[in-house]
Amino acid sequence: MTPNRDLKTLYICYFGLREPLVQTQVIPYLREIQKGGVRVSLLTFEPDLKNSWTPDEIEVERKRLEQIGITWHRLAYHKRPSAPATLYDTLAGARYIKRLHAAERFDVFHARVHVPAL
Repeated sequence: MTPNRDLKTLYICYFGLREPLVQTQVIPYLREIQKGGVRVSLLTFEPDLKNSWTPDEIEVERKRLEQIGITWHRLAYHKRPSAPATLYDTLAGARYIKRLHAAERFDVFHARVHVPAL
C-alpha cells in the first residue's frame, strides 16, 4: 500500500489518555494507521482535566505522541450528574470538533464507543 499523506483522520475517544485501554489499544492502533501514511489526530476526554494534569505533563504527552505521528487534543470529561454531564460533553465535543475540522479538514472521523460517535 502506498502511503497517503493527504489523508487525515480524527479518532475520538471518550476515555482519558492515561486509561489502560487507551495506552494498550488505542495508541498502538493509531500508530499502525499512521505508519500507513495517514495523518492521525486523537481527541480524548480527560477526567478532572484541570486538577489531574499540569501544563508540563500535557506538554510531555503532547510531544511524546507527536514523535510517533499523533496530534493530541483533549477536552474535560464530566462525570456527574451522569446524563446531563454526558450531554454536555457530547455538545462540547461536537463544537470543538466542528472548529477543529474547519481548520484541519479531516477525511475520516473514527469514534471509540457510541458517545463520541454522537
